Amino acid sequence: MNRCRPIIFGTAIALCGLVGYTAPAEASQPRVTPEVRRVTLGNGMKLWLEENNEQPILAYSLIIDAGPQYDPPGQSGLARATLRAVSLASGDRDETAQQRWLDSLGAELTHSVSHDGARLTAVFNSRELISSVRFFRDLFTAPRFDSVSMNNLLRRMVTSATQLRDVGLPYMPEVARQALYRGTSLASSIWGSAKSFSAMTTSDIRAFYDRYYTPERVTLVVSGDFDTKRLQYELSLAFNIIPGSSAERDTTTVAIAPSRDTTGKYRIYLIDQPGAVAAQIGVYAPLASAYDSSFAGEMSLAYILAGAGELSLIGQELITERALVSTIDAETPFSRHGSVAEIMLACPTDAVAETIERTLAWLGRARDTRLSKRDLEDTKRRFAGRFGLAFETALMTSERLADLAQAGMDYRAHDALLLAQEALTPDKMQGLAQRMFAPANVMVVVLGDAERYREALRAFGDVTVVTD
Repeated sequence: MNRCRPIIFGTAIALCGLVGYTAPAEASQPRVTPEVRRVTLGNGMKLWLEENNEQPILAYSLIIDAGPQYDPPGQSGLARATLRAVSLASGDRDETAQQRWLDSLGAELTHSVSHDGARLTAVFNSRELISSVRFFRDLFTAPRFDSVSMNNLLRRMVTSATQLRDVGLPYMPEVARQALYRGTSLASSIWGSAKSFSAMTTSDIRAFYDRYYTPERVTLVVSGDFDTKRLQYELSLAFNIIPGSSAERDTTTVAIAPSRDTTGKYRIYLIDQPGAVAAQIGVYAPLASAYDSSFAGEMSLAYILAGAGELSLIGQELITERALVSTIDAETPFSRHGSVAEIMLACPTDAVAETIERTLAWLGRARDTRLSKRDLEDTKRRFAGRFGLAFETALMTSERLADLAQAGMDYRAHDALLLAQEALTPDKMQGLAQRMFAPANVMVVVLGDAERYREALRAFGDVTVVTD
């Protein structure tokens, strides 16, 4: 997805989910998180139920601990293909019938996958409680996997992988993550490749499903207009009949090891698009695991860089006005593992070297500049307001709770994060910036015509052209 938008230093920071602290019993400020009933069925499946009668909807998120780190060697993208296959058809409905049924209800089934797991999401009218429960039961327990649909799916995924590689933008954070996580299971590709999908079979998908789509790996989050006791009964009736599995789960949390390189060199990766007249530039830095106490500060720092206070004004002067950059956007994904913070820029091809030079100078200023107390307090207030809005509707609540469940966190993590942010000081923030933006921990990924600027970029560090 192209996250670059026609703004200049907007505060568009993706607060996908938050730290995994356990909220204290006595909070020093108002809570923003709604009450959630958590139930573990006899087979190990977990339910998160949040009753919200303000809108007549039922918002479901089915989360499975079956991310791409479980892809077998040589089969990158199998986790993604399996999730897509599960979503196509189930129970007594084939692919066409399932889509027609969803359309008749005004519902849409969406799917996503990351190293924190796979997710299926849909929203129904609250009148459809029984039919929606049965639908999700069938998705999880009775995907059809018919050969015609699977062959068509794999052909589409070959085409999609080729197109995504040609577009290049979705691969930029993946290039950065693979470099940071090299040698660990988290270096595995989320997207997969045309080569791996071409060799994939229905049997491969079914084997992955049989091994990883088991109750103890699943959390079902439901938010909306329902009676909690009744919904719990219906879900127990639907899902408790599925036997649990004795298969072991990989619960290892992988963190990015701090670099020991003191040469002051950056790492630069080029995704070549010959003839491109513009370039996309991604600047990436290590982001702590959402379980780490420093995560609150790192999120706040990225938010400040994206448009809150003196540091963002410095960036505007150094980059936007002088290097003709049209877009600056910041995103901080969170994970139970370490991740990467991302700053996205766009510029003409002939301005790439100058843009990167000024961007790295900006990060140098971020390392050396002590935040004013006013800027930090403004950031804390803005975060508090955004967190409250995260639970404004049943749909938003379901999405945020699903983010937290997918990362294996407590549903009250928002409350704990607000407390953690209150403890931040300008000195703590500067310490985080010095670590986060040290040259050895920063990498730059450029999408564009590599031959136009490859040699010029060697002045800033080691340059690698990505070939696969």
